[in-house]
Amino acid sequence: MTRVAELSPDGRAGATSALMVSALVFGVAHHAWGPVGVVQTALMGLVLGGAYLVLRRKLWILVLAHAMMDTLLIVPLYSAP
Repeated sequence: MTRVAELSPDGRAGATSALMVSALVFGVAHHAWGPVGVVQTALMGLVLGGAYLVLRRKLWILVLAHAMMDTLLIVPLYSAP
């Protein structure tokens, strides 16, 4: 996000464009999940990226949030009878 934001002359517009680009890249990186998965993970990227900016770039909190989300998605897959 930092590198994309540096391409914009305005700090706020740069942060917004960086957030949008990173969320889109995050969604496309999950293309194996199909179109719904791309949209879902792009929205998740938008929320996590926004939180990253609001939390003043404290990444560890978001790493824990992502791990918790992954755990909530994966555990039911393996615990189903």
